Amino acid sequence: AQAAELPDDNAHSAPAKNAKAVVSTYQQLVNGGGKSTYIALLLSVFEPSVNDFTQYLANRRQSEYHYRNYFHQELSVILVEMVNESGQTLLLGHAHQRKGDEVDRIFFICDAPDNLLDTPFDEVPSYSRAERHPELRPYANTLHSFEGWLNYKAGGDGGVHWRKTRINKEWRAFLLEQRINVDLIKTMVTFNSEEGG
Repeated sequence: AQAAELPDDNAHSAPAKNAKAVVSTYQQLVNGGGKSTYIALLLSVFEPSVNDFTQYLANRRQSEYHYRNYFHQELSVILVEMVNESGQTLLLGHAHQRKGDEVDRIFFICDAPDNLLDTPFDEVPSYSRAERHPELRPYANTLHSFEGWLNYKAGGDGGVHWRKTRINKEWRAFLLEQRINVDLIKTMVTFNSEEGG
């Protein structure tokens, strides 16, 4: 799939200091290569209901396609960095850890002005990043340690711009606050689930 070209019309907003314009994205994988899973995980950042997970809906709610089955007992992090209509960089994410048949998770957002924080995307701990950046290791072991990192960020400079929740309704309110069209996301979930996942 290839994303549409971005318009060159930047008259209404200046690009964010640290944002890199992505002109297009291309993925070519064989059937069963993970394209649908990638899209489902991406959409889960914006539509957090585990019962509305695209793969689960596309496969007629068969338990093996439930959201929880895409995560293991290790900490998993999904991040989306985007630029809003005012040119501000936003970082949206979920951190997950499976416990038995359930997935414990935290939704988080950083909406700091680009001149306040440098590159929050690069600071988020994960297992693979901690291998390259040992200072992230204490925060990349469990969901509890990751939440400790979020608390640390919320208490530091620019902390007012780091928010977290475990509640879907609050997460949707955060997204609406950022003027993210959650109805369009729901349409995308429906479309992708009807197209086979």
